[in-house]
Amino acid sequence: YARPLADDRRSLLAALGRALLAHGDTTAARETLARAADGWWNPALMAELAHMHVAARDVAAAARLGARLAVDPSTSPMTRDSLAAAGRRALGPAG
Repeated sequence: YARPLADDRRSLLAALGRALLAHGDTTAARETLARAADGWWNPALMAELAHMHVAARDVAAAARLGARLAVDPSTSPMTRDSLAAAGRRALGPAG
């Protein structure tokens, strides 16, 4: 029971973050999106949150979520490659 309730809460926080972004309140959006990312791993939600973090100009948060998505076994190879390329563009090449 707790997990579905938490997922619903996080989905609502993501929707609130999206609305705050649309309204131009990036500070509140960033805080809300960070709260939406807490909890159980949900690849679809995390991908959505990563895109919203980019829109909120929070590249570090987007990169953290992208890195987690890139190593998730459920992420498709094409998406994994795209995430890796985006990470290299944002952070530079590894080592």
